[in-house]
Amino acid sequence: MTSWFSYKWIPYYSTAIRVNFQYKVTGDNNTLSISVRTVSGDRTLLWRIHGNHGSRWKNGTITYWPTQKFE
Repeated sequence: MTSWFSYKWIPYYSTAIRVNFQYKVTGDNNTLSISVRTVSGDRTLLWRIHGNHGSRWKNGTITYWPTQKFE
């Protein structure tokens, strides 16, 4: 499984954060998850995909409205 991510940092208090990425998940026992971790250590799952989704690269987008600082 291979993935590629890019994002533009926007201060957490100003607006939503959008992450555009490309992914390829092959094989029946693979899971790709994207989460954020706050500075206090809590994790929030934003997106997850499981299983075989073919051998082509696909585009994904997540929009996140943070309510506290994160890493």
